[in-house]
Amino acid sequence: MQNAAVAATLEAVPSITIRNVPVNVRNELAARAARKGQSLQEYMLDALSRMASKPTVEEVTARIEERLKRSPTKFNLDEAIAELRERRGS
Repeated sequence: MQNAAVAATLEAVPSITIRNVPVNVRNELAARAARKGQSLQEYMLDALSRMASKPTVEEVTARIEERLKRSPTKFNLDEAIAELRERRGS
């Protein structure tokens, strides 16, 4: 019965196939995996999991822009530089 449960779980897990990977890229990834004591599959799954858990640059940018829109203070870089120069006397 336990083997049936394991087989059912494995069937439910999707796979990803990447075609046309340049040999030098595959070899570098395999070498990195070996240095970490992992198979290439383990290494790639870990890398993909980490990638998926982090926001994209676009998502971070959108969050920052939204926060700036809601921010009650407006920062003007030119004014800040002028003020610093005035304080220094330059």
